[in-house]
Amino acid sequence: DSPPRDPARPLLTVGLSARIALVSALMVIGAWWIFNWERAAGVELAEARTAAVNLLVAVQVVYLFSCRSLTRPVWRLGFFSNPWVIGGVLVQLAGQLLITYLPVMNALFGTAPIEAGAWLRVAAFAALASVVIAVDKHLRPRLM
Repeated sequence: DSPPRDPARPLLTVGLSARIALVSALMVIGAWWIFNWERAAGVELAEARTAAVNLLVAVQVVYLFSCRSLTRPVWRLGFFSNPWVIGGVLVQLAGQLLITYLPVMNALFGTAPIEAGAWLRVAAFAALASVVIAVDKHLRPRLM
């Protein structure tokens, strides 16, 4: 649906670099926020760390879906149109659940089980990140 990229154009454009910086900032802000939220709520360090790691992964998954188009939001492409992406996300989700809830993985990675409220905060921030990325795509589609 779009012409091929000009071979003389760099792979990492100014617009794409700005998008990467935006997503990186979202991940840092989100991880910092949820870690501090959890600690302020009185949860142990390992639980707060686990919530922060799961938030990082959730935002990465949102960005993975977003990267399928540089200019269109993910909901216009269809979430299930690429079975390889779905498969990869399901494998990642299984890994995150193992790291979060399997005692041997808790011991190995210094993680701890988290409660449903933490998962809701992770999902809410990932949804917010998705919206921010979509707005970024809308505001500067030509810079990609």
